[in-house]
Amino acid sequence: MAFELPPLPYGFDALEPNIDAQTMQIHHDRHHATYVTNLKGAIEKYPKLDGKTIERFPFTMGAQAKLKPVWETFDGWNESTKGARSFAELPATCIKYVRRVEELVGCPVALLSTSPEREDTILMTDPFRD
Repeated sequence: MAFELPPLPYGFDALEPNIDAQTMQIHHDRHHATYVTNLKGAIEKYPKLDGKTIERFPFTMGAQAKLKPVWETFDGWNESTKGARSFAELPATCIKYVRRVEELVGCPVALLSTSPEREDTILMTDPFRD
């Protein structure tokens, strides 16, 4: 991921007489540029946690500082899930998302809310049965 200092979207003199052009130029070209440079340096030091994908959050702060998140994107759905009372009534992309969450957490989803309404709940499995 590349971080670059974006150009100021207006002239350095746009805020005069409240802030003079020279102050704006220093603030943008030096102050903000330093933040971007330091961010790049911090990220380059810790591209991965020892080059491995880990399954558990590390205990030490040193290891936590080295983490790089793994992002997954999913297709969404435009259909409302409100009123769905069975898993089969959900959009296919929603079902795929729930299945992936189950994979990631390592256990089945027992209860699924499909709207803010209490009755719009799907009991996937009995959470009290082995």
